Amino acid sequence: YEATRKIREMEVNSGKHTPIIALSANAMKAHREKGLTAGMDGYVTKPIKISELSGEINRVLSNAVDAKATASSGGLHEDFGR
Repeated sequence: YEATRKIREMEVNSGKHTPIIALSANAMKAHREKGLTAGMDGYVTKPIKISELSGEINRVLSNAVDAKATASSGGLHEDFGR
């Protein structure tokens, strides 16, 4: 959790986002929420099922691409409005 917080702090200055998915033996909902609150993008519990991990990776990366596209199109709209 601490490593995730530190990475997120560094991103404030860099402007870049590093996707982080927790792999944990803790399957309780509270643990997942703690990870997401710490700044993780996803959470997969052990034993790891390839389909679940693959699905979570695809979801996280898809969200990252969507966020980047939204930011880019927002910038374009602002430029056209000037």
